[in-house]
Amino acid sequence: MICTSIGIRLVLKGVFRPLYRLLDWLHGIQPGKEVPVLENSTEIREFQQLSAAAVDMGNRSYKAYEEQKQFIENASHKLQTPLAIVRGKVELLAESEGLTEEQMKELDDIYATLGRAVKLNKSLLLLSRIENGQYAEMEDVSVDEILDNLLPDLVDIYEHKQVHLLRRQGEQPFIIRCNQSLAQILVSNLVKNALLHNRDGGEVQILTTLSSLLIKNTGDAPLDAGKLFRRFYRGADGAKESTGLGLAIARSIAVSASLKLFYEWADGMHCFRFVKEIENSR
Repeated sequence: MICTSIGIRLVLKGVFRPLYRLLDWLHGIQPGKEVPVLENSTEIREFQQLSAAAVDMGNRSYKAYEEQKQFIENASHKLQTPLAIVRGKVELLAESEGLTEEQMKELDDIYATLGRAVKLNKSLLLLSRIENGQYAEMEDVSVDEILDNLLPDLVDIYEHKQVHLLRRQGEQPFIIRCNQSLAQILVSNLVKNALLHNRDGGEVQILTTLSSLLIKNTGDAPLDAGKLFRRFYRGADGAKESTGLGLAIARSIAVSASLKLFYEWADGMHCFRFVKEIENSR
């Protein structure tokens, strides 16, 4: 019985070797990358059919991915041109003589709407590129250095809100593994969110540690944490110039960089915090 069991085990191991090679090949497939060659010769017809079906499925998925990426690129670029032309014509029309105050106000509203459409188009393209993994270049990025370069400009832009900014840094810089451009967008979106959706004369607190970034800003009521990071979500006090995509983009960047992004409401303040997944798993 022992010899029979050992013999059956060896036979089954040899029979299922093509299946194990196929499983290893499937684990090596990555979205957005060409399907690798499958070397899995076998005399078993069922495994031959299974391998052929897997290769065909992988090739069709890669083709669909490429077509979707190309469509998004084309649609975005095709929209940019007419939007820029219309904005230019509105500017020329606004410089015309004889316009009434009411007409000028309507033109101003049209121009602002076109501006939001341009921002929306760019944000959707960026979000699609992030989710499609088109920012593959990763490097060590200092969040503290990004804040040093970013905060002076943003404070000047939102100076009219007279927000009090408090920043504290850890003894060591917070370093993340991320695409340089995406890291700047991630930090910028969170800081802009804290300034834009703050009350006049409010407060913003920014704290960096060795493994986390915490941004807090005063608010009137908590946000819906279940919907906050969805596309086009805007709270009750959402600003008109907001596209509703800033936090969705921040979440996508965090996921691509193996970071965890959290929100909570504490002591009358909105708190956004992102940490490395290693720390979160502990």
